[in-house]
Amino acid sequence: HSLSLAPYEANYRIALLLDFENATDSAQNALLKTLEEPPGRVIMLLTAESAEVLLPTIVSRCEVLRLRPVSLQDMVQGLSDDFDIPEYQISLLAHVSGGRPGYAVWLSQNPEALEQRKDWLDEHQRLLTSGRVKRFAFVDEIGLSGRDPDKRRQRVAEFEQMLQVWLVFWRDVLLKAAAANAPLANPDREVEIETLAQHLGLPAVRAVVSNLEHTLSLLRTNANTRLVAEVLMLDLPMLS
Repeated sequence: HSLSLAPYEANYRIALLLDFENATDSAQNALLKTLEEPPGRVIMLLTAESAEVLLPTIVSRCEVLRLRPVSLQDMVQGLSDDFDIPEYQISLLAHVSGGRPGYAVWLSQNPEALEQRKDWLDEHQRLLTSGRVKRFAFVDEIGLSGRDPDKRRQRVAEFEQMLQVWLVFWRDVLLKAAAANAPLANPDREVEIETLAQHLGLPAVRAVVSNLEHTLSLLRTNANTRLVAEVLMLDLPMLS
């Protein structure tokens, strides 16, 4: 109904549907008619991890634009020229953002997010040198199985964000273990990354990356989140 109305001020009405891979098949099907015959002054933008995760009928009615990360050099240049960001932060933001300019700018405006990243990586290092008792205690602390459904969903979302940070960290370890000539996403953790790569070796690092990816995929299903977290704690390398 909203899209059928004429634009009030601008020449076009723009509909932005974020993370459309999370839409159910019924929700995607309900949009087919609008996608096939949109009003003349309407632009619809759907974002998804990839076209492959959407229904073929949705993809066939869209023009697919595959977005790619901005190069590290261009990120540094753009952040330096176009934004009021302290020079000491620019390199770190360019690496941590993974080639996403908007995310880099958002991080610069939300220093608590960078501090949270640091805390999550510090916690991860502590867990790698901890036994099972402390690892299971950590799962208790993050509260994935509370009785309040809203708080539980919030905790699970925060846990997913933490795992994404860990996954990017282990991607760097994988690059080091494979002796790949690619920039690190966590240059401030290079010593830790180098140590893990040398200590574990390529096959073990690949296994960690695979376990983290599998855990994230399970959290997006109806799996028992506490059990999923405990299994991950058992699968993480245990360093002396």
